[in-house]
This record gives sequence, C-alpha cells and structure tokens, in this order.
Amino acid sequence: MSTDSQLYTDLKGILENARSVGISEIEIQGCLEKEGLIQELPSPAQIMQKAWRILDILTFKVYPLLFLLSLLAYPTFKAFTGSPCLVSEVFPLAEAVTPFVDCKIYKGVTHAPRLSNLSQEDFIRNYAYQSKPILVVGAASDWPALDLFSYDYFKDLYLSHPAALEGDNEQGQFFAYSSSITINNLSDLFTLPSEKVASMSKEKWYIGWSSSEPNIGEDMRKHIRSPYFIPPTLNNGDWAWIFMGAPGPGASIHVDRVEVFTWQAQLSGTKVWTLTPPPECEHMCQAFNVTVNKGDIIVVDTNRWYHQTTVLPGNISITIGSEYN
Repeated sequence: MSTDSQLYTDLKGILENARSVGISEIEIQGCLEKEGLIQELPSPAQIMQKAWRILDILTFKVYPLLFLLSLLAYPTFKAFTGSPCLVSEVFPLAEAVTPFVDCKIYKGVTHAPRLSNLSQEDFIRNYAYQSKPILVVGAASDWPALDLFSYDYFKDLYLSHPAALEGDNEQGQFFAYSSSITINNLSDLFTLPSEKVASMSKEKWYIGWSSSEPNIGEDMRKHIRSPYFIPPTLNNGDWAWIFMGAPGPGASIHVDRVEVFTWQAQLSGTKVWTLTPPPECEHMCQAFNVTVNKGDIIVVDTNRWYHQTTVLPGNISITIGSEYN
C-alpha cells in the first residue's frame, strides 16, 4: 500500500500528465467528483446559507447565554476584585451589568438648581445624597488655580518631573475622549506642537487622566481647595481627576461606576453637561443641559445620570474632579 507521501506524488504525476494532453482542471475535478474521490464544492448560495446559520446561532443562542452568564458572574467578580473596572472596559458587557435604579430619583427633575453660599448643613440635609445634580455658583472662584492652571502649567509641571510623567503614563488612568489628533498618553499630550494647542478652532481634543504621583499632587494642592460646602469628614481629601480640552466635543455619553458621589470644579473655560436618565427611567424626566462657568462646581451622581460634555468656544477647559462618601 502506498504511503501518503507516495500517494501525493502519484496524484501530482497524474495531474501533470492530464494537463500535458490538454485536459483542463475543471474536467479533472469533474472526473474525481464522478468517481467519488472528492466532494462537490459548495455553491455561493450554500456558503451564504451556512453563514446566516452561524449568525443566527450567535445572535439568538450564544449572545443571550453570554449576557446571562455576565449577570451571574459580575457579583462574584466584583466581590473578589473589589472593582468593576475590567467589566467597564467592555461597553456591551458594562451596559449589561449596569443595575436598574429607582426611577423616583429622576421624577420632576428638569434642571440643576443654581446655588450659592451653600452651607454644609444644607448640603448634607438636602443635596448630598439625593442623586439630583446641583450647580454651586462661584464655589471655586477664590482658588489660586483659576489664575494659574493652564496647558503650559501642566506641561511644565510634568516635564520638570520626568519620573512622575513616566509613572502616570504606566500606572495612571488616561482617556482620550474626543480627539482629532493622536493623544494616547500624557507624553503625547505634553509634546504636542505649539500650533496644535494654540489653534483650538481647528484641532479638537479632550482628555482626562488621574495621577498617583506625589510630586504632581503636592504642587497642585498648593493651588486648589476642597469645596467649602462639603464637610471635611466626607471629602476624600484629595483630587482624583483632571479633564482638559479645546472647544468642541468633550466626553461622549456614558455612566460611571465609582460608587461614590462626584464633584467637578471648572477652573478654566466653560463646559456644558448634558444629563440624561437611564432608559428605564425616561418616563420620569427628559435630558437637560447644565452650563458650568469658570469658578463653578457641579455635583453629579455620575453613577445614576448618563452624561456627556461639550466645551464652549473660548478658552481651553480645565476641570478638577473628585469624590465624597
């Protein structure tokens, strides 16, 4: 009996002899099919039918199963890791595990109240844990950062601390939300050509990042303060996020999963927040906008409100954000 190698050699010789006497490859294939030596090749229609069958299995059997498994696995995953960040990176899975909320918190909410001279007692009693957004006008107007923070400030700060720049590149969180130029990390941000930064009407960019570097935090804390209306016992005592961008689109619509309440101080430029209830609560209220000017602080439960931002024409937008418990 011939081995596989010998059989291959014999078949190759037969094909070469057939071609030499003018027998086409199609005729050779027909003969082999007739003798049952090879199967008939599938037609395009058969291939399409098979593809639709696979798609049908994925859509109506596999994906629903994955959805159910994600719902079951999420609590266990979170219990072991203490963080849902991995889940949040996969948008469909993140949306699948977003818990339903009590729609009563959205009832009748048509705007964010504009408040001033807000006392800590009033804040705790009426606003801190109601999950309803508020705008505290001028709450950061006396912060030194308003006259200091700029693109150049952060650029000089990071470039004067190369180890901190490298550390935040490797360990910090960074999001290039809406950028028409390539910005993948802080090194990209602070090495932009000056004309791209200055010509904000042409170049669209908006980014956010967090820092864990002591040198960066120590310098920034010289120029920012905790919101006066949040008791020190509630505030986490540290800033967490920096958001910066040119006029144009900011963060696209999303919901956070930080499990605490959020405040953001507008230190440069003007930014508009669009707040939207989750789909299951849209019958309670409609989306609305909140304009945050320089020196204002917005308080939003970003775990409950879907939100997106837009930077209005004018100066670059710089925002410092943090949380309270």
